Amino acid sequence: LMFGGSGLTYSGSVPQLYLTISAVITVLPLGTMVIIGETVYTVEDIGSSVDGHTVDLYFSSHQEALAYGVKKQEVFQAIE
Repeated sequence: LMFGGSGLTYSGSVPQLYLTISAVITVLPLGTMVIIGETVYTVEDIGSSVDGHTVDLYFSSHQEALAYGVKKQEVFQAIE
């Protein structure tokens, strides 16, 4: 994820590993919690790399993101 140089997400939070994802907010509004694998993420950002039913996980570095790669996984909305 890229954050326009401010270091903050679209929602104004500091992005965090294993928490922050970006999504299309008409599909998954800001603040929506989803489960991917065994991890609960929160939609905190939007991005040019997401479209339709795609999400983008935050990584601390571009290298980590490349190492993780592109994966096709089911995403479940977390119910509190």
